[in-house]
Amino acid sequence: MKSAKIIALIAPLFVLALIVAAKTTVMAGYGEAGNKPSCGDQKPGKPWLYAARVTGKNQVTLYWDKSDKASSWTVAYGVEAGKYIYGQDRFGYIGQRTTTINDLPAGQYYFVIRGNNGCMPGPFSDEQTAKVGSTVKTVMTGTGYTAPVQEGVKLVPTPRGEGKTPLTVPTGIKGTTPVFPTPAPTRPTFWQSFGNFFKGLFGKK
Repeated sequence: MKSAKIIALIAPLFVLALIVAAKTTVMAGYGEAGNKPSCGDQKPGKPWLYAARVTGKNQVTLYWDKSDKASSWTVAYGVEAGKYIYGQDRFGYIGQRTTTINDLPAGQYYFVIRGNNGCMPGPFSDEQTAKVGSTVKTVMTGTGYTAPVQEGVKLVPTPRGEGKTPLTVPTGIKGTTPVFPTPAPTRPTFWQSFGNFFKGLFGKK
């Protein structure tokens, strides 16, 4: 009797569960049915981040090559290699190849960048690193271009090797004035001898 009553109580609940299950389809990994996100855009290629340069105090400029199908960019960076806790998502335009990150506290930073094609992100680039916080000086070059130089970088002038022509010609050195010999005396002519005779006769010198 007790078993029959228990079955009578459970049976309606079992039937109700079957009805609900028949009307509900769960998409694995995405929660409720019908809410699976979709993106029809193609995945962009991996960009080449080839430089991260300190271009000012607490400032780093990134330079990268193109990424196929990329229409915007995402920069990520952090203070440890492989751990990116800061960044800027979906900025820029198709042809952009550089961006500058400002107001960075002093320290070592690690940067990556990826392309985005609409709603589809691409793979991150390889990592580039830069150390910020040092004083930046400028040096005027012969072309008129002002090149930034980080503090601690020693500028070494081009050495002048032994035996090479000096850059400037030395002046004021004794013994460099040429000395030309006095012409040898010649035999006087008849009239020169006659004139010398009269000069000697009258005491003229």
